[in-house]
Amino acid sequence: MTHAVRTSLLQTSSTSYSVRTRLSTPRFRNRSLLIMASSALPPVVSAGSAECDQTLSSRKETLRRMYQESQKAFPAVQAITCDQLQDLLQASDPVVLVDVRSPDEQQVSILPGNVVRKEDFDGHHKEYANHKIVTYCTIGARSGKYAQQLVDQGVPQVYNLEGSIIAWTQEGNPLVRGDNSHTPTTQVHTFGKQWDLVGDGYQSIQYGAIQ
Repeated sequence: MTHAVRTSLLQTSSTSYSVRTRLSTPRFRNRSLLIMASSALPPVVSAGSAECDQTLSSRKETLRRMYQESQKAFPAVQAITCDQLQDLLQASDPVVLVDVRSPDEQQVSILPGNVVRKEDFDGHHKEYANHKIVTYCTIGARSGKYAQQLVDQGVPQVYNLEGSIIAWTQEGNPLVRGDNSHTPTTQVHTFGKQWDLVGDGYQSIQYGAIQ
């Protein structure tokens, strides 16, 4: 049974927020970093949804169903799993990870690797002509729609990370802060309560104002 414990209220700069922590420690494999992200930390508040009390296997199944439903909006996009992405990152072929989330979400954490914001990737597709392009967001819905746009524009080798950053944590993979510190972190922005399905050993953070 997965146990969740709540930390005390934290104060970072002038922003107060709390986080929900899951017990266990993530594994750290790929640490190569090229980060492009915002520097402003948003007001956030902890989760507290019913999903937080699910077992890891139940969270994985919930996320799988969510992603499966979202795929209806991007039928032409090929999905890639976290394990497949790990293999790509460790191979010799160049890979670019396109983070379609907001700068506020990216500030909390991003995937390690050659990460580029959607805004920085738009209009520069030709610079990554020899790259495999992997889009990601919270669960893969927003990134899947963006990947569909790229496919419709004729951009080759486009993949969407199935379950995205939430699935990444469920597999115990590392995260880093989306600022210039490149510091490993276990915090992840889950956007809203219904997506609070992070893996054991990670801290779920959400917007305070999002309903």
